Amino acid sequence: MGNAYGRRVWRAPYPRYDGWGWDGNYPDSSGYDLGTSTCCYDSPLPADYSLADMTAAFVPAPPQPGQAAPQMTAAEAFSQARAAFLQGDYRRALRLASFAEVGLPQNAKLQELISLTFFALGDYPAAASRAHAALALGPASDWPSLYSYYHDVAKYSAQLRKLEKTVADAHNSAPSRFLLGYHYLMIGAPGNAKHEFSAAAQLTPDDKLAGHILTQLQAGQTVTPPESPRILVGQEGTDL
Repeated sequence: MGNAYGRRVWRAPYPRYDGWGWDGNYPDSSGYDLGTSTCCYDSPLPADYSLADMTAAFVPAPPQPGQAAPQMTAAEAFSQARAAFLQGDYRRALRLASFAEVGLPQNAKLQELISLTFFALGDYPAAASRAHAALALGPASDWPSLYSYYHDVAKYSAQLRKLEKTVADAHNSAPSRFLLGYHYLMIGAPGNAKHEFSAAAQLTPDDKLAGHILTQLQAGQTVTPPESPRILVGQEGTDL
């Protein structure tokens, strides 16, 4: 779908936050714009990704006669998604987290996990989109919390260096700059984070959340989410 930039629109697959980021879309020099509504992913997911396949993957063994089939709760799916991420099975982690999101649509930690999963897969526009949601809903994790997802400094460092190289090669990519700022927040590098959020705010003046975070960093304050962002929940394939 085209827009004023002549690029196709990246549609955020979760509730957007009124006034905090997508009213003017999110231009990215790689050819994507973060969009303004909830709908299916346009990002490269596994070829076999579908709701039917995802649901089937979580159906337990058939119950014995007279027994009701057990159902996985959102909390259980979230826990299993974290376990899959720790094992490096990022596509399974994404499927499980997507299943959990049905029951936990406004959970900041779940959005954080989904962002980290896309980050690990190298899908930075999608990772930035979910990082935006996570920061609108709650504060960023600190390094001990981030480390708990990996238990492997070398693995995380390699993924971070890959993102840093992407930013160096395409410094006008607002999603990548926002995402890198997010990770600098989590590893305790506020000076670096301020630089990245400044770039993201300049590239996308309509992104009020980036400006909000930048203002806090410039004042030497702890980064906290905006007060009570209004959640706009849309239907698949509709604009809000």
